[in-house]
Amino acid sequence: MTGRPPETARVTEARRGHARWSQPFRPFFPSAALVGALLVAPWLLAFLGDWSVPIPGGALVWHIHEMVFGLGLGAAGGFLLTALPAWSGTPMLRGRGLAVLWGTWVAARGVVLLAGTLPGPLVALILLLPTLGMGSLIAAAIMRGGAIRHAVFAVTALSLVAVHALFLAVWLDLPMPGFLVSWIDARGLDPLRWLGDLGVLLLAMTHACVISRVAPVLGPEALRLSGRHPEVRADPARARLIALTLGATVAACAVAPLSPVTGWLAWAAAAAQMDRLGGIWIGRAARHSFFHGFVLATLFLVVALVLLGASRLLPVAGLDAAWHAAGAGTLGVGCLTVFGVASRRHMGGALPLSRPATAAIWLAATGAALRVAAPFTWTVPWGADALAPLLLWASTVLWSGGFLVFLIGHARPLFGRAPSRAPQPKGASA
Repeated sequence: MTGRPPETARVTEARRGHARWSQPFRPFFPSAALVGALLVAPWLLAFLGDWSVPIPGGALVWHIHEMVFGLGLGAAGGFLLTALPAWSGTPMLRGRGLAVLWGTWVAARGVVLLAGTLPGPLVALILLLPTLGMGSLIAAAIMRGGAIRHAVFAVTALSLVAVHALFLAVWLDLPMPGFLVSWIDARGLDPLRWLGDLGVLLLAMTHACVISRVAPVLGPEALRLSGRHPEVRADPARARLIALTLGATVAACAVAPLSPVTGWLAWAAAAAQMDRLGGIWIGRAARHSFFHGFVLATLFLVVALVLLGASRLLPVAGLDAAWHAAGAGTLGVGCLTVFGVASRRHMGGALPLSRPATAAIWLAATGAALRVAAPFTWTVPWGADALAPLLLWASTVLWSGGFLVFLIGHARPLFGRAPSRAPQPKGASA
């Protein structure tokens, strides 16, 4: 017997191990950021130059898969597996278990490039393993901790597993039950684009629900740093409305993606996002990037939902812009804000964010805005040949540059020593 409380013993053991495996965000945040920094430009080269990629479906399918189930999954999983133990009081994944999970994610990034040469079932198994592992661990953490208020994260994580499994089955031409084939064909859309879009929506829903939990913590922090009295409070009703409207929109996109009902639900979800922004707004104190990064991510989600609704209810061709507002905007900016905040708070640091973290957020936001604008130039007589490629390259340089700036600015804290303080107590946390 050492006389130490169990949690103290666990923290001491974590410090003895390699710092990289002491908390889930440590390997996953820089790895996901590396995907964002390096893997968009090759896709754009292939897209604009008709470069043949030896992958089933070509460069576009590879791009969709890596942005959703590579970067998006790694970032969301790394955050939730770090935050949920603090929120629910359950043990955190550390050491060898964390290393194995990260190893499956890294292996998937390499195997996806060999999808055209390896047996399809083997490729599908390797690519699905990290998604299944993260989804199961997230759901288990919520069930063990009895944290029903966080059940939405279990729902989105397990739904992402199902979407990924269907994506792989369609992509790699694996056998599927007849009813599934009929159901997918009845959607009337390119199945891989449709499933990729569902993955983006599920990740955007995850980010929106994370913002509902961290804004009541970060808002008062921003007010204190601005010399004002903290006055932001949690609003469970608004948080539930966010989850319900986004959940209904995801369900509609899964069941009847072309229906006008999907458009109305998307607009209702956009209205709920704007209502939430009004509830958490803190005026000039929002100048702190650890707060306004989440505001920017929410505004991109509003744009995505408005464009999604318009594409179903009006003669507007804004669907590509909608998905990039949700993907490059909400997920990209949201990820970098989460990276910065979690890297500070879970390693004994203090807010506000560093200059590189703030620069990364704004680079990604600017790049995402240009990417959202690009599809609207395709119908302009001279836009498709000149303006659209310029916007695509500028958006790629800025957006990927944001992730590169984050990596350079946070190399030492992310790969340095283990955290100097114990995990935060049960309850809300940023």
